Amino acid sequence: MFDSLVSIIVPIYNRYATIRVCIDSILSQEYKNIEIILVDDGSDDGSSVICDEYEAQDDRVIVFHQENLGVSNARNRGLLMAKGNWVTFVDSDDAILPNHISQLVKSKGLLELVMVNRTSGVIKNGKFLVQNDCCGGLRSCQLFGRNNIINYLFTTHNPYKHAYYAIWDKFFRKQTLDDYHITFNENMSFGEDQLFVLDYLSHINSFMFSNVGTYMPTPLGNHVVTSEHLGYKLRLPDEYMNCFLINYRKLSELAKETELKAVKKYAINYIAERPLRNIVYRYLQPRNLNKFSPVRLYFFIKRRIKPIYSVGVTDLTLIQNEKDSRDVARIKQNQIIMLMLNVFLNETIKWIKSAIIRRWKRIVK
Repeated sequence: MFDSLVSIIVPIYNRYATIRVCIDSILSQEYKNIEIILVDDGSDDGSSVICDEYEAQDDRVIVFHQENLGVSNARNRGLLMAKGNWVTFVDSDDAILPNHISQLVKSKGLLELVMVNRTSGVIKNGKFLVQNDCCGGLRSCQLFGRNNIINYLFTTHNPYKHAYYAIWDKFFRKQTLDDYHITFNENMSFGEDQLFVLDYLSHINSFMFSNVGTYMPTPLGNHVVTSEHLGYKLRLPDEYMNCFLINYRKLSELAKETELKAVKKYAINYIAERPLRNIVYRYLQPRNLNKFSPVRLYFFIKRRIKPIYSVGVTDLTLIQNEKDSRDVARIKQNQIIMLMLNVFLNETIKWIKSAIIRRWKRIVK
């Protein structure tokens, strides 16, 4: 019988509009032996007051207030406070269905990593309306042996379609985290979750995937979090590139250790795609041109992106996306200006189309 304490860590920064839904969903779990660690990372919008209200109402809720030190620091604080045998994470603008922790119970606590399916949906009148099974077609399974687990996540589970690197759809054994000193890199402003998962995968030999969808990202809709969400934030190119390289090196190390071709292929696709989509394409969008000039972007591509492509992306046939492959080739061949002009044109057309659609919707209303 599974009766272990499960620690649920929720980092919070200015989530007044969503935090009640998040906490209520955790308190509504079928499995009751939980502690909810709310780490208030310097909120100034009233979120901290809400956290204190819940702590006063339920002794399973533990609140820690700190100055704004970033999500990695907040999660690490939660790990230090966690007393459970198992640890999981919930983002403060997300929610979990009542049977979320029940998926961990199915493993009887005998495995080292339990991963659940995620689902998409909305909340209306206080009820969850599930709209889509995000891992449709994948079967529940148990696997043993590090290489078998990693190979599954990079092949059958399809990392190009289903993000294996999220921390919020997984249950981690606390003893394993402690034994190998696995924490979040506080020098990374994003991508720290992937590094955390890769570190953990390097040290485990048993795994379960449940295809039951129980984790629901942003059920109140992305319009509620808008630009405040970390995924929407535009960062400086050097900040992006530093985090990409840390993850790429870790992926390359894992590919070498396991000798798995699927991991090597993913590492190449990762370093090929991320600089293009997060730096080149985003900074050539009309609304971002004044934030990092095209001239500076040109020299950044030459200085930081081209050398990585020249060394790390030697076989263009391994790149999944045809457009990524073509654009990587242009950078390697020093056709950077041609690439930038093409991207700017495409992004401008998309921007104009989007503006027309928004205007039409306002007129129709």
